[in-house]
Amino acid sequence: MTPQAEDILELFRSTGAYLSGHFRLTSGLHSSEYLQCALVLQYPRHAEHLGRLLAGALRDLSQDAINVVASPAIGGLIIGHEVARALGARFVFTERDAASGKMTLRRGFTVTAGENVAVWRT
Repeated sequence: MTPQAEDILELFRSTGAYLSGHFRLTSGLHSSEYLQCALVLQYPRHAEHLGRLLAGALRDLSQDAINVVASPAIGGLIIGHEVARALGARFVFTERDAASGKMTLRRGFTVTAGENVAVWRT
């Protein structure tokens, strides 16, 4: 594990966000470890720091500037917003449509042709 990865893991441990036990994931798989991101993201300075790290990784992956960051409500709101802030991008979020069960842009959010969008999944 890299020193940066160790520091991030320690951040999760120190905030109680690194959990051990038995977890059934939404994928149906099981894990003995779980990162409860909300517990680390409740601290704005940690959210900002992690957002900057993720934004840097996205910059490394994309040849074009990212114009929009999209994430799902509720779990992706804080980190998506911080990544967008670090990138100088616009932030939008999706919500589950009650009728179809699909995640969709609502509240007047739109994405137009030509925008480079980073989509965040939780």
